[in-house]
Amino acid sequence: MPQWAHLPLIMGPSGKLSKRDGAKYGFPVFAMNWTDPKTDELTEGFKERGFLPEAFINLLAVLGWNDGTEQELYSMEELIEHFSMDRVHAAVQI
Repeated sequence: MPQWAHLPLIMGPSGKLSKRDGAKYGFPVFAMNWTDPKTDELTEGFKERGFLPEAFINLLAVLGWNDGTEQELYSMEELIEHFSMDRVHAAVQI
């Protein structure tokens, strides 16, 4: 049975990370390109920047979670084996 959880917000230099922070600080905040329906402004995503899907999943996993080791790169099989909700941190600062 799937488990649902509210994960911590990703905090940027000025508080909660927003789509505008990506352009301001030079990193993507969306998985793929996103166009704001109100302003028609395009925000470039990780996919268009050349990130592999496996790298994006790894990034999301280790952004607020740690298995108690120094390991930073995980295969999907390793993430499935090691991931635990009780090792998710309350806050994430980038």
